[in-house]
Amino acid sequence: MATFLWMWFSVLGTLHILDEKFELKMKLITLTTAACVSQIGYVFYKYKIRHTAQTRSWFNWSNDKSSLSNSKVLMLKRKSVLAQEYSIEMYQYATCPFCNKVRVYLDYYGIPYRSIEVRPVPKPEMKWLKDKKKKVPTLKITNLRSASETMVLQESSQIVSLIHSFLNDNTNSETFRALAEHFENITSNSDDKAAKYTIKNYGLDDQDGFKRRELEWRRWADDTLVHVVAPNIYRSLPEALHSFSVITRKGNYGHDATWAPLYSFMATWIGASLMRFVIAPRLKKKNGLKEDVRACLYESVNMWMEEIGPTNKFHGGVEPDLADLAVFGVLRSMEDMSAFLDMLEYTRVGKWYGRMSRLCAKNSQEKRQLTSQPSVEAEEDTKAEQQLESEGGRSNKKGTSHHSTRSG
Repeated sequence: MATFLWMWFSVLGTLHILDEKFELKMKLITLTTAACVSQIGYVFYKYKIRHTAQTRSWFNWSNDKSSLSNSKVLMLKRKSVLAQEYSIEMYQYATCPFCNKVRVYLDYYGIPYRSIEVRPVPKPEMKWLKDKKKKVPTLKITNLRSASETMVLQESSQIVSLIHSFLNDNTNSETFRALAEHFENITSNSDDKAAKYTIKNYGLDDQDGFKRRELEWRRWADDTLVHVVAPNIYRSLPEALHSFSVITRKGNYGHDATWAPLYSFMATWIGASLMRFVIAPRLKKKNGLKEDVRACLYESVNMWMEEIGPTNKFHGGVEPDLADLAVFGVLRSMEDMSAFLDMLEYTRVGKWYGRMSRLCAKNSQEKRQLTSQPSVEAEEDTKAEQQLESEGGRSNKKGTSHHSTRSG
């Protein structure tokens, strides 16, 4: 705006000192041309600023390479502190969207943790939990210097925000206990639905500058995308049975016990019938989904790809941000299911999903090499890579008007 006003008054001053015989028509043409050029320049300038701000991660806020390098060095130092002073145990279901969100975050940042697959009934792995509900994900963080100091976290987005605040602490003084108290305080007000998505150590300038796009799309993953998953994987009885066969294969259904086959068989048929005829219809009605739930999945995924844009590799630009990790975690919960294969075939998500999968697998592998800890998730990541490669030729197809007849 300042540039526009400056050019405006410059033109007026020039016209004032021109020869009095200068025709009025030429004066008007000159004035109009100058105003249009300055306004176009102003609009272009604002567009560049807005576009650049919306495609950056808060973590990568600065274009200065030294700033980026310093940020990564800080995070490496904080990860070292985390690994030396804390142990993390994650109680999960392998196919739970919220558990996958936390796993993706830990894997992407190479944070050491021990994964415990919980048996759905009666959850014997969580019998130690006395004063909280036995639900997943549950993160148990123990201070290695004081074994009596143990924190239990159970909200996926808040877990991610808390750990990310820890990693971004440039004072090197934050503790998990202090951060847990901080998030307990700011989330106690039920009216503030965005509190659990805030990162304490980002700074207000960074959050305002990024226009809170990362936060908004993390909320979208929880409030919109995750509610499209269940109605799609339980769309029909054959598809529900196939989905539950994947769930029982990946989950803890007593694989080593003599009664495991019967347990898995009953869980598959009872669970699939309950989800198909009771739970899925209720979720579809509650969340206002279309009758064709597959179309809702395609629309949601393509909306996410439009937010990323055609020129960006990730929502965070050249590197994933927390929104990338959240959306990827939700979608990864459907891997090996019919809905997942249809999504790769009939949306534009394939290339982005492949990039995210490779990054998480690479960082998780580096973490295992450093800690010498074997991981069951490594096998699943390898299978996912192979599946994505086989689907690569089909993953660029577009459109929500194509509907698969695959029924599982």
